[in-house]
Order: sequence, then structure tokens, then C-alpha cells
Amino acid sequence: MGNGRAGISPQVYRRRRAVVLLLLTLLVLLPVLLFVWPGWATGGDEGDAGTSGEAASETQEPDPTTPTVDPVDRADDLTALQSALPDEVLRFVLVDERNEPEFDATGPVEMWSLTYADGEGSDADTVDVVVGQWSGASEALEAFEVIDETAGQAEATTGVVEVEDETVGTWTRRTTGDGRGTVVWRNGTVVVSATGPSEDIEDFYAAYPF
Repeated sequence: MGNGRAGISPQVYRRRRAVVLLLLTLLVLLPVLLFVWPGWATGGDEGDAGTSGEAASETQEPDPTTPTVDPVDRADDLTALQSALPDEVLRFVLVDERNEPEFDATGPVEMWSLTYADGEGSDADTVDVVVGQWSGASEALEAFEVIDETAGQAEATTGVVEVEDETVGTWTRRTTGDGRGTVVWRNGTVVVSATGPSEDIEDFYAAYPF
């Protein structure tokens, strides 16, 4: 009887040896891929996500519109006007409220002086607000002109106050040389004056609910 392998060519042996060597190589490399390089199976997505997540957490900054202090406690017997005055505006919170009419000569029905701050101590930014209500729109317009004149002689930017597409008053904005600005506006029978950091005062005006 002849040798059963006599019919197998050398090329077939070489191919079989190549396949065996390839399988042995994979058996050696597979544990290395699984344990030494954990992200190989997912194309490195986890590693990239972790890196970008860490970078995002390192660069994340506090929301500049979120208050960091609590507003002052207010009285229980607030007037309707007082009740409409906000405790928080952007990052500023109400820290003082007093009935000290600064423009009493204009004959308001009521007037309040308020201070908003974005923190505690002398380093905090503050916005000083005066809010008054008059018996009619013409009286409020006269008071607006008086209050606006006290805001300073700096050139003013002006505009109209609109509520539901209806013009209910006007506003002026001035910037002073000390880095502070003032916006004075009238909404019907209510006049408001807000003085604070010039870079914040326009946003403060836009967020104030009058």
C-alpha cells in the first residue's frame, strides 16, 4: 500500500502551515488586546468620551444668570406694586427694600427703593432700583422726565417700551464714567430707574417684569 499523503502537494502543506501559524499568533495576541488595550473593541470611543468629559468638567463655569445668595425676607403685608417686584433678576437678588421716596415731589401713589446684589460684602456687584406708581399716565410721564434728568448728562440711547405689540412708554439708557449705567423707563403709570454695572444694566432692564 502506498503512503496516503503521497497525493498532497508541497503548496498545500505550506498553506496549512501558514494557517496554523496565523491561529497561533491570534491566540497569543488576543489576551493582549483584551486586557492591555481595553478600548480596542469599541474603536476607542470610551476612552475618547472619558477624555472629552474630563476636559468639559475642567472648563465648565457657573451659569452667570444663576444667583449664588438668597434674597432678603420680605414683609407679609406687601402692596400690589411690591408683590410684583421680583426677588431675583438674573444673578442679582433683592438684599434691601425700603420706603424712602427719592422723588416724592413728583407725587407718586407709592414708591420703593431696592438694592439687588450678586453676592455678599463690598466686592459684590449691585443694582439700585427705584420703582414708583402714579395716579395716571400723564403724571407718570412727568415723573419719568424728572427722574430721567437726574440720571446724568451723558448722551442717552432711547427706545419704546412695548407690551403685546402696544407701546406703553419709553426708556433711556446712559453710561457714566465709573463703569455704571442707568436705564429709566415708563410702563403706563409705573416708572422704574435701575443703576448698576454698565455691562449688565441693559440685560437687567430686559429681565425686570415691568
